[in-house]
Amino acid sequence: SIQKIIKDIFRKYKIHVVSPCAIGVLHSAAGQREAQELVDNVITAAHTAQAFPDLDYLEFSSHMTKTYQEHTDMSMALNACIEHGFQGFRIVIQPQVETKNGRMFGGEVLLRWKNEGKEISPSKFVPILEQTGMIAPVGKWILEETMRKGKEILKYQPDFRLSVNVSYLQIMDQKFFPFLEDTMERFQIPAGALRIQYPQRQGRFSRARHPGDPHDFVQGNI
Repeated sequence: SIQKIIKDIFRKYKIHVVSPCAIGVLHSAAGQREAQELVDNVITAAHTAQAFPDLDYLEFSSHMTKTYQEHTDMSMALNACIEHGFQGFRIVIQPQVETKNGRMFGGEVLLRWKNEGKEISPSKFVPILEQTGMIAPVGKWILEETMRKGKEILKYQPDFRLSVNVSYLQIMDQKFFPFLEDTMERFQIPAGALRIQYPQRQGRFSRARHPGDPHDFVQGNI
């Protein structure tokens, strides 16, 4: 396979492979397309192939152009919102209730985003945040908003526990836990009031995962 050939070459020259190589393939007869169109389609195929690392290669098809353009447009819109003080983003707290007596003991923090007056599904925008690295500033904003709201909630229910999902990319950032500790101290959030949930393998933030699949996530109390 193409992937095997590439890995053999890397192994020969002792190059460490961090992630699989993404390969996009475009078939085109001479003279059928303009040069710029060919270049654009090749770039689209290569970028789309990154989402399918298990495939040896991915052949270009016309629907990829629309999907890639939508991805690009959403990425630019997300970046603009971040640059304007996270405009359009908000968090909601989904209550967690004890089944025995119906007592609310905590809440799960979920990210929401409205763009141009429309609510956008987390399953669409969260993967883009992760792929582009924008999840880092957004993740910090989520934690600060969680602490701000949590401080008010704890005044009325001191044993309330907030659960926050974080990205694999956030966990790998060496500055993440110092930031978390400083933020909890700044908002006077006591130990045990915050639960961090993160995927064992790189996944999606918020409700973009399949519900009822607890083995994909690890929980840790702070």
